[in-house]
Amino acid sequence: MPEQMEEQTDTERRIFEAAKRVFVQKGMDGASMQDIATSAGISRTSLHYYFRSKKKLFSAVSDDLFAHFLPRLEGIMFDDGLFRKKLERFVDVYLDMLMENPYLQNFIMNELNKNPEALIIRFRNEWLMSDRMKEQIRIDLNKFKNAMDVSQFMVNLLSLCVFPFIARPMIEAIYLDRNQDAFKAFIEERKAIIVNTLMSSIEHNPNEDMK
Repeated sequence: MPEQMEEQTDTERRIFEAAKRVFVQKGMDGASMQDIATSAGISRTSLHYYFRSKKKLFSAVSDDLFAHFLPRLEGIMFDDGLFRKKLERFVDVYLDMLMENPYLQNFIMNELNKNPEALIIRFRNEWLMSDRMKEQIRIDLNKFKNAMDVSQFMVNLLSLCVFPFIARPMIEAIYLDRNQDAFKAFIEERKAIIVNTLMSSIEHNPNEDMK
C-alpha cells in the first residue's frame, strides 16, 4: 500500500474511533466537529477534508457500528435447525459483541433519548426486526405451546441481553465487589440463564395449570 494511502487509512480510523467516543459521550446534537478533531488529534480543517459535515460523519459512524454485526444477528434466525439452538447462538454472539464494543449500548441509548425518530426509522428499515425476520421468528414461536407475540418475545430477549451493560457500574459495585474482570464471567454465566428463561416462557403453557 502506498505511504499516502496508508496514512489516509490511519487518519480515517482515528477519526472513526474519536467520533465514536464523542458521539457516545455527547450525542449527535451535543458533539461538535472541533470536539471530534481534538479527540482524533487532527485539525478541524483536516477533519473536514474527510467528512464535510457532522451529519455525514454521524451517519458513517452509525453504519460502521451496526453493519459489522446486526446482519450476523439477523442471519442466525434464518438458519435451519432447532429454535433453541438458534437462540443460543443469537445470545452468544450478541453478548460477545456487547463485551467487545462497550460503547455501543450507550450510543444507542443516547440517541434514543435525544434523537429517537432517526434511530427508530433506521432500526425498523435497515438493521433489526425487518418484516422478513419478524415473520421467521413468528413461524418458530408458533411451534411452541405458548405462542408468544413476536414483539413481546424480542423485547424480552433484547432486555435480558442489554440491561446488564446499561447497569454495569451498579452490577459491579453491588454484586461483583467492583471487580471488572468478574463482569465477563458474569455475562458468560448469564448466556444460559437468558436462553433457559426465554425457552421456559414459550414451552410452558400457563393454561395447563388451570386444568
